[in-house]
Amino acid sequence: MSYEDIIKNARSEGRSTLSELESRQILRDSGIPVCPEIYVKNIEQLKESLSKIEYPVVLKGNSRHIAHKTEKNLVRLYIKNESELMAEFESIMSVKGVEGVLISPQIADRREFLLGIKYDQQFGYVVVFGLGGIFTEALKDISMRVCPVTSRDIEEMIYEVRSSKLLGKIRGFEEINREQLINCILNLSKIPEKVEGISEIDINPVMFLKGNPVAVDALIVLKI
Repeated sequence: MSYEDIIKNARSEGRSTLSELESRQILRDSGIPVCPEIYVKNIEQLKESLSKIEYPVVLKGNSRHIAHKTEKNLVRLYIKNESELMAEFESIMSVKGVEGVLISPQIADRREFLLGIKYDQQFGYVVVFGLGGIFTEALKDISMRVCPVTSRDIEEMIYEVRSSKLLGKIRGFEEINREQLINCILNLSKIPEKVEGISEIDINPVMFLKGNPVAVDALIVLKI
């Protein structure tokens, strides 16, 4: 399904937010690396996918009508084997409104950052980078630029964030690929140029697989 069809379908259903599955597709189509996933909607599909799954994994419920999954206990971490997988899958699917489950690898690198796009009435679209995960609200360690931006603008944004030291090589983790991170932010900043009707894109967290950034959680909000 194209991004035009995704947005048209959401509006026809009276929605201003896209599901994570829909949001991930738009990000992928826009050159944003997204954490790999297997999407299953029932127990039969899950059983067919078992041979493709390497543990540990993360399970997340997907819904067109539930924007914040953690509040509904729809994120299950460190699933270590098939029996846990089956039990957690059935538990998530029992929640009203859940349409399917995303199964993704559990990322060992625990560094979490955020990326975002916000529409400001005065400045237009603004791109955001900063510390993500549970520390986003508490520390407010972020940097912003008005779009359009250049690679140099983004490099400056990254170094403005106090937590940017975490992007270097630290105990147990390799240095992240800064060029890929810059390209990721640059591609994100260009989404509003081609995808009409975007109000906000929230990618939190961005984590790192073998040093490369991947969007782990994504939410796209449409203009009303």
